[in-house]
Amino acid sequence: MVIDEGVLADVCELVRQHAGKGVNLTAESTLFGDLGIWGDDAVELMTEFHHRFGVDLSHFDYSNHFLPEAYSCLQSAFLPCVAAARFFRRHLSRKTPEEAEHLVPITLSQLAEAVQMQSWPVEWETRTGHK
Repeated sequence: MVIDEGVLADVCELVRQHAGKGVNLTAESTLFGDLGIWGDDAVELMTEFHHRFGVDLSHFDYSNHFLPEAYSCLQSAFLPCVAAARFFRRHLSRKTPEEAEHLVPITLSQLAEAVQMQSWPVEWETRTGHK
């Protein structure tokens, strides 16, 4: 599918509001790996994405694409250690952040494509269905 540049610009504007103004966005930027969007921030972004663009997200599963927010005080206390372990595991294995965490990446061009289709394709919920 050819991505409408206007739609992509609108998606980038939304994502920039959640990722920060100084962030460099491209059509192939990934929400989790490149922009560090996860947990509650991911839920807020995708909820706003649904409301702003009217995309049907009935096939969308957050756990396939994002890490959850740390819920307990104990998890929060160890979060820096866990983050450091993830960093070294990812860099030593040469995997993308999504591969290291067994997540399916979402690119900005995919978000734009979903806007144009007005739905989230079920095949994007698996690694084999990812472009």
